Amino acid sequence: MNDVFETHFHLYPDDDLPAILARATDAGVSRLLVAGTKAETMAWLVEKTAEFAGLYAAVGIHPHDAASFDGDLAPYRNWLQQPHIPAVGEIGMDYHYDYGPRDDQVRTFEAFLSLAQETQKPSIVHCREAEQDCFDRMKEILQGQRFVVHCYTGNREWAYRFLDIGGYLSFTGIITFKRSQELRDLVADLPADRIFFETDSPYLAPIPHRGKRNEPAYVPLVVACAAEARGVSPEDLNEQATANALRFFGIDPAAAVAG
Repeated sequence: MNDVFETHFHLYPDDDLPAILARATDAGVSRLLVAGTKAETMAWLVEKTAEFAGLYAAVGIHPHDAASFDGDLAPYRNWLQQPHIPAVGEIGMDYHYDYGPRDDQVRTFEAFLSLAQETQKPSIVHCREAEQDCFDRMKEILQGQRFVVHCYTGNREWAYRFLDIGGYLSFTGIITFKRSQELRDLVADLPADRIFFETDSPYLAPIPHRGKRNEPAYVPLVVACAAEARGVSPEDLNEQATANALRFFGIDPAAAVAG
């Protein structure tokens, strides 16, 4: 499988990025996007990802860190003007862990959704046990502007409600887990032009690497699992998913790739 797009992973200052990219390209991954999460590492992330062809980043504050957002969108607005920063994210709401006070989650999410609407950039949304609150704000603020609910693990009803307001859904190694049959059944039925794939690494390593540190090189395993569920070849599904992701992020298919 070639020309795989790893649409969501995380990067930290002590990671060996050249080695991560080398293993990814050996696995056929040619484009990768790092999701930002923390204000204090955002400038580093923007600078670091600019050093490598085929590597992109999104800028935003994760709901776990919502309380740290000082309300100043100016640096994020400026970063979004750079060609390798095609999206706002990772933003959203998380009522499962509730690490961020809910008032702060709402405040921060609404601010970054407004920035996405202003800049006409897509949003990468974290939504865990907060579907109604996420849905209501995205419908009101984005007004049809595209977004993806990343690492989707919700039910079928919410999946189609998100699609109805302009959303995409992205899936991780969770779909390879034995207990995830309902999720695989959903992946099998969704419109082919509204899905793509990710690792969310270093978390959620797919079978057969479950329990180990995840990395972008494993995203083809997620694609292969989804292809089996849909009854198509991994190559055909990957071609569709990569086209979806390029369209979603507004990336020229002819742009330089990793490796």
